Amino acid sequence: MYKYHPDSVDSIVARIEVHPFRPVENGMTIEPTSGDGGLDDFANEDWLVRTLAIRDLVRCGDSEGITRALGHRSPEVRYLATAALGILEAESSLDSLHRLLREAPESTVRSQAAISIGQVGSEESIPILERQAQNDEQRDIPPQCRIAIDHIRRYSTGQAELRKAFEQLDEASFRTLHVGDRFPAVELPTVDGERFRVGDHVGERRIVLLWVFADWCPVCHHEFLDLIERRTEFEELDVAVATVECHDVYRSRVMAGREPKPEYWYSHKFPNLSYGEQRWWPHVTDFAGSLAARLGLDPLAFAVHSEFVNRPATIIVETDGTIAMSYAGTFWGDRPSIGDIVELLKSGRYSYEHPQRTRRRLTHA
Repeated sequence: MYKYHPDSVDSIVARIEVHPFRPVENGMTIEPTSGDGGLDDFANEDWLVRTLAIRDLVRCGDSEGITRALGHRSPEVRYLATAALGILEAESSLDSLHRLLREAPESTVRSQAAISIGQVGSEESIPILERQAQNDEQRDIPPQCRIAIDHIRRYSTGQAELRKAFEQLDEASFRTLHVGDRFPAVELPTVDGERFRVGDHVGERRIVLLWVFADWCPVCHHEFLDLIERRTEFEELDVAVATVECHDVYRSRVMAGREPKPEYWYSHKFPNLSYGEQRWWPHVTDFAGSLAARLGLDPLAFAVHSEFVNRPATIIVETDGTIAMSYAGTFWGDRPSIGDIVELLKSGRYSYEHPQRTRRRLTHA
């Protein structure tokens, strides 16, 4: 396991550039052996290098040195430096971030530049984001630019919690929670300004936690709509449900319908993504993916639609507080559907493997 120690930006960059990351094509991580999108290899440490690199850059706090890294030859270095500058709200780096948004050849880097510019929160960035939203031909970038514009105009709480979460990440805790272990007494903020405490339900109800990607994910929105449709079934089973996102509060609010959504490439399939009062469960933020990392859900595991994301996952906690099921996906579509989860809860037997995941494993063995 990689163990980073924050010293200088140059030494952190040196650790990033020697790691053999999986290739990314048109905003998607590609398994080189199979040619499929996603990441089938659970031993792969791309997520670990990215997570700890951002942590150490944030701990280091050298915005000037991180800004210089935006010109590095490695797209992974540029991506991670860009992410760190957003978390640090480095206004002095805006000119460089604007240039990266316009000129970076990789959509993952342009996407993260838009996100980070939104986090910095300067109104001088709005015209630049507007032009990029109009001119960028990669379909993933215009929505990120429009979300960043809205972030700047409407939401000004800053990144303090996100920064603190990255600073406090401890790699010794990663992948330490397994089926049969007691779920930790964590408290996560909801997009509705409340706190979700797993301990509030222990001894009374089973809990289903669903790690999703982001607002740009049509699969995630299908899951939200299925949860709305199946509310009565979850209530009859007396099960608590929460969806979880590894972003800052603002991005999580966009996913949950608490902030306006821009036009996406799939918007014609979803007439209403605001949800309103239909969302009956809490949507919570797992800052820095700190809980996901403990559960083996690999924050920043692979790129989907030009953003590095956690593995999609389903966690079921029994009434006694122990983890009854921990299922992490290998791409965007291989975890239990909401209907599958209902059937698992009814049976009380938590054995599951998605048919597509099985096919991929057999085909590429």
